[in-house]
Amino acid sequence: MAADLLELDDLLCLREFLRVSNDRSGREASLDQQHEVLVADGQRDRFRLHPEPYREVGSASKYAKKARKDFDRLVKDLETGQFGAGGLALWELSRGSRKVKEWAHMIELLEEQGLLVWIHTHRRMYDPRIARDRRTLLEEAIDAEIESHKTSERLMRDVASRAAEGKAAGRLSWGYTRRHDEETGKLIGRVVIPEIAKLVNELFGRVVRGEAISGIEKLWARRGIVNGVGKPFTHAQLVEVLRNRTYIAERVHLPGKQGRWWYHRDEVRITKGDWPPILKGKKGRKLFFAAQTILDDPSRQKVRPGGSRHLQTMFTLCDECVGPMVVSGKRPSKAMKNVVRPGKGTAGEYATRTVKGGRQSIAAKIRGV
Repeated sequence: MAADLLELDDLLCLREFLRVSNDRSGREASLDQQHEVLVADGQRDRFRLHPEPYREVGSASKYAKKARKDFDRLVKDLETGQFGAGGLALWELSRGSRKVKEWAHMIELLEEQGLLVWIHTHRRMYDPRIARDRRTLLEEAIDAEIESHKTSERLMRDVASRAAEGKAAGRLSWGYTRRHDEETGKLIGRVVIPEIAKLVNELFGRVVRGEAISGIEKLWARRGIVNGVGKPFTHAQLVEVLRNRTYIAERVHLPGKQGRWWYHRDEVRITKGDWPPILKGKKGRKLFFAAQTILDDPSRQKVRPGGSRHLQTMFTLCDECVGPMVVSGKRPSKAMKNVVRPGKGTAGEYATRTVKGGRQSIAAKIRGV
């Protein structure tokens, strides 16, 4: 037994980077499946795995919107010498990244520290210090990035095609649910929830009659009316409901971009949807567009667009979570460490409390203004 442990310690130690996209098809190998395969590789090819792998769920392409925390931690560990292993183990090269720039930097770091790369799908170990191995790793990085471009183009074509046909897409709007075939489970379409449909009509009616959205927000909160996640509606969420063309059975498509249709009126494409409207007939459409006229009224704009109302907001970073400092009228909870209530102390005191370390000179300048 002792001899076996000694032999295990003598094996090359590799640290895994495990990643899986948000795969709805069920065809991608899960993080645990990737780990099990790499364990089997180690037993066959004589290497052991570090007890603390990097684990990540999400896209690694240039189109990803969420931060890649574990990948960033991997890069930081390599840059600071905290990696703690003799090489990197991957299910396939694209599990690490689908960006050539990121992989080129990674290969540089691995080469500088003399670290190896095991790729399961190739069944072999690569040494970035060897020209041929380095070339293979870079070629794989290029192929991974090109594949992500192709995937994006296919998805965009599919989305545009579905939009032109008026087919529903995205999350369900408040007031709708999905209907499936009882025998096959196949999706039939979206249907209206009658109880919520009444509330949607009520909201549009109140706004068109001249009621303030802030007043409706308070009224609905008292009545216990909640949104799709079971929480009271905010002012912004009520505006989203009022702007939602789903309620008049219209499909909205912004080719090649994301955003709100009312900010891109010259680019948006509107088609008739294949689901029942909540605001029905000519009367419903008239109600919807009457609400849009009210929302579009420039006199409703109370704050100058882009103007900062509070000193340092969205400029100073929280010393604990590194998030931007914001101002809220609500009482901060324990989790809201980077929220300051207005009127609590002078600007100079606020700057002194929130700006630390290398940002002290900035605070001093602000206090002197």
